[in-house]
Amino acid sequence: MKIANIFIMLGHECNLNCKYCIQHNIVNEQLSHEIDTNVFDYIHKIISSQKEKSKLTFFGGEPLIFFEDIKKYVNEFKRKIRYNIVTNGKLLNEEYVNYFNKNLFSVGVSYDGNNSDITRGYNVLKEKEDLLLKIKGLCLTGVITKYNYPKDWFDSIKEFNKKYIQKHKRHVTTNLDLLLNNNNLNDLSNIDSNLLYNQMKELCNHYIDVQDEKTNVEASDLYIDSLIERDLHKYDYRFPKCMNGMNIINVTNDGKLYLCHNSDIVLGNVKNNNYLITKKVLNFYKEHRKEQCINCDVNVYCRGGCMLQSTETMNNYFCNVSKQFFMPIKELREIFID
Repeated sequence: MKIANIFIMLGHECNLNCKYCIQHNIVNEQLSHEIDTNVFDYIHKIISSQKEKSKLTFFGGEPLIFFEDIKKYVNEFKRKIRYNIVTNGKLLNEEYVNYFNKNLFSVGVSYDGNNSDITRGYNVLKEKEDLLLKIKGLCLTGVITKYNYPKDWFDSIKEFNKKYIQKHKRHVTTNLDLLLNNNNLNDLSNIDSNLLYNQMKELCNHYIDVQDEKTNVEASDLYIDSLIERDLHKYDYRFPKCMNGMNIINVTNDGKLYLCHNSDIVLGNVKNNNYLITKKVLNFYKEHRKEQCINCDVNVYCRGGCMLQSTETMNNYFCNVSKQFFMPIKELREIFID
């Protein structure tokens, strides 16, 4: 199986304490900060065995804490692989931004809209706007919670996006994720289902309005387009939505292979046979697969959710929120099919 993305799990240390961080509940050990050369060999083998470039994603905790380790990986692989980083942005400075641009990084920066101070304790768009505008491969990512709804989020980045277009001649890339909570539901998960549906419906209606003339296109329209495209790929409940452990590899500096970059479940190490690793993933997913997903109306978009979430959480929270979030996409898709 083609390896599309290799997550480098640099460490769990972080300089923020986001209320919804999934690592709070399922990460119980510190990771090694010494890079084993076997990890380099392992990645080189993946690179040489594939025609298309894989992606190397630097992940934490907060990966910018480990910037010197990031440079070691980049020095090793040069332009043989694409680079990505997921950061809260608090440590961003001119040096880091220049480095990312020079090495063609995609930079995902977490931002939860106007209520970021509530959910994350830090509003990166307010504190680091000038630096963010300089990042060529910027992607703003948010999490849907009681304090952050889709249209509100896109409205909060509208002025920033205008400045970004002026500088880079393209919209800033965006992504929204639904709140994940594993048996630790709190006030963040008290999402107003009707409001969630209505805001997604508004975004879909705007998407319809701009289809003919292709004028007044906004960042939200490109995001809606990306959700519609999921309909092109049939949902296969035999495989996890994220493909972690399969075409996405999660590896630590010392060569341990993890089920997910947000878990502490070790599958093996870089010296193991990839077939055995894949078999372990499929067995884990088979045990944790949610059968109700098979006939769900929005399974092609949701794709079964996160395999680390409990059945209780799925039943009491996630399934309902997913349906309200994705149903306008399904309805939109049906309009274009008709």
